[in-house]
Amino acid sequence: MTAKKIVALLIFCFSLSLAQAQPDKEAAFKKSCTKLLQAVSQKNLILINSLIQSEYGMYILYRPGAMDSYQHVEKLDGNYPFILANQTIAKTDLKKFTLKYGTLPKYNCERFVWNKKGYLIDSLKHFSPISEIVAFRIKYDQLMIGKTEDIRIHFMEDNSRKIVFTGSKGNGFIFYMMYMNGQWYLSMIDLVTTDCSA
Repeated sequence: MTAKKIVALLIFCFSLSLAQAQPDKEAAFKKSCTKLLQAVSQKNLILINSLIQSEYGMYILYRPGAMDSYQHVEKLDGNYPFILANQTIAKTDLKKFTLKYGTLPKYNCERFVWNKKGYLIDSLKHFSPISEIVAFRIKYDQLMIGKTEDIRIHFMEDNSRKIVFTGSKGNGFIFYMMYMNGQWYLSMIDLVTTDCSA
């Protein structure tokens, strides 16, 4: 076999493995998202925590007052700011909605409704919710963060996808999943979007 044929064969094998890896990655993504939603619906904190990456932990985005804030945790305990008991994901909605790719719905704070309902992800858009909170708080609240946390925040944002599960009624559930070492992990829970208190 000539060198050209070997190179062509290697390129073909590499392309084939990439093509196979993409569907596997998407299948794992959908499975992880659904597993998380089921865990939240069942109020199963152990199962939710099993989806958090041990080294990086996760962030909760919330609004304690006039300014949005975030909290980094290694595990969730079900208490403020993410009160598991207050989460309302109906089992019927889990059967009704399947994950779809497209533009994410927007929440209307005047009417307390989503402009469309479903279980959606925008895999083409990059979101930086923690960085936006950090930049705002540095400017107006003299927030200071260390280099390690800054690196962690950017890594998690760069490797995460935003998912919105509106459900049939209520605020829904907004979360981010991070891809790392061939697995999907819960990286952020967004409690800000549907908090119309400010």
